[in-house]
Amino acid sequence: MNERDRRLDVALLQSGKFKEALAGLSKWLSDTEEMVANQKPPSSDYKVVKAQLQEQKFLKKMLLDRQHSMSSLSSLGKEVSNHCEPSERAAIEKQLHDLMKRFDALTDGAEQREHDRRSHGSCETFPRQNKSIRILA
Repeated sequence: MNERDRRLDVALLQSGKFKEALAGLSKWLSDTEEMVANQKPPSSDYKVVKAQLQEQKFLKKMLLDRQHSMSSLSSLGKEVSNHCEPSERAAIEKQLHDLMKRFDALTDGAEQREHDRRSHGSCETFPRQNKSIRILA
């Protein structure tokens, strides 16, 4: 009976950690989604595009930093769901799936926006920022 109590305690602890981690990452995703939704379209001003590119690089870094947290949460969720009833297991799997889908959408969107800003700020779009050399004939 003692081993069973210990496993139950571990399962309850893991369940609490999972719920807390899920809530934290969900909040972070909501905040980040809101930040992305408020981003302006690519500018026609070189300096603004340059700043927008830096903003996209920062967003990608934030997403990369959270990748480990997402993986850990996924592992913990699978571990917790193994000790649950089938209906609870399905609910946990759906929560994980929805969270991963949101994270992937943010990552894909960040890559697309960076690509858009890079192509919008290409050499053809803006005059060269360095001084031109004039050749006199």
